[in-house]
Formats: sequence, C-alpha cells, structure tokens
Amino acid sequence: MIKTAFLAFLEARINEVLDLDPVTKKRLQQCDGAIVEVVQYSPDFHCYLFLDDLGVRCAGWHEGLVDVRFEGKASAFMALAMDRSDQWSQIPGLTVVGDETLLNQLQKAHEDMALDWESVLCRRTGVVIGHGLAEGIRSVSSILATSTHRSIESSTEYVQQELKLLPSKVELSAFNQEVESLSQGVDRLHQSIQNRLKGMGE
Repeated sequence: MIKTAFLAFLEARINEVLDLDPVTKKRLQQCDGAIVEVVQYSPDFHCYLFLDDLGVRCAGWHEGLVDVRFEGKASAFMALAMDRSDQWSQIPGLTVVGDETLLNQLQKAHEDMALDWESVLCRRTGVVIGHGLAEGIRSVSSILATSTHRSIESSTEYVQQELKLLPSKVELSAFNQEVESLSQGVDRLHQSIQNRLKGMGE
C-alpha cells in the first residue's frame, strides 16, 4: 500500500517535471509502448516505468518482458540524475541493458533535458526570491555532481592514506619488482638443480 502510494506520487512528480520541458516530453512520447525496469539497491527499490504518448506511468509489478533495465545502488541513480553529461556506461555502479535503439533515444533525451526551473519558481515566489532559489539549486547541483565524480577517487585515497588498506602505486610497483626478482631467483635455482642432477647422472 505504501509503495503504491509512493509510486503514484513519483508518477505525478515525473510528469510535472516533463511538463517543464516540452521537448523532452515529446521525445519520450516517441518511445510510446516502451517499458523500463528500475532495480535499485541500498535501499532496495523496484519499479517499472511505462512510456506512452500521455507521459510516464509507474507500477510496482509487470508480467512480461521489458525493453530496458536500469540496475544499481542509490548513489548510481543519484549520479544519473545530477549529471547528464556522462554516458550511462561511465556512471560507476550503474548497469543499463536493453534495446539499443531505445537506449540511444533515452540517452539523448536525458542529455538534452532542459528544465526551466527558474521561470516556475519566479511565477510562484516572485522574481527576486525565485532567482535566488534557482541560483541555490544550481549551486547544490554542481556540488553534488562534482562530489559524485570524485567519490570513488576520494574513497580510494582515503583507504590508502588513512586506513592503509590499499597499497599506493609506488608500493605496488616495488612489490611487483620484488615478485619478479624472486621469480627469476627461483628459475635460476631450478636450473642449477637440474644441471647438478644431469652432472650426477653422467
């Protein structure tokens, strides 16, 4: 019941957003009949998006095949929402599979999406307040997008420098050289033993 109510809320919000961008809405209408499956982890959430000429419909279940499947952690979906410049294949932790033609249409619509948030805010709150809110939204979006790009790199640096769990590139290179030297030493020892055995046999 709670999930059904949430999906109804989500559907209404998605279609409200699309009303702010008629170009994107028209592009999605060209995908009439497509079914998109969304599988999210941490926290777990599973739903289906039905694209038609009226907009987007959300459902909690579907019997049958889907055209496209998005799967990943919540952080991956946040990155998808915040930064539309990257290809989906470049978003860490996000897996997207399905009909290539449909994927290209959705990718293009996602990249070119341009929501006129500022005009909506200005109409509802006034020009001065609306402009200030829009600037705040843009700043937060920029920070989140930058944080998303750097999250993996920062996590790796933290694990290396603070927790000392991962070797640095220098340490890894030195370790590889030691392994190679050890391997060569073992080979020489093996060859020496073989030579001695041959000498004893003669």
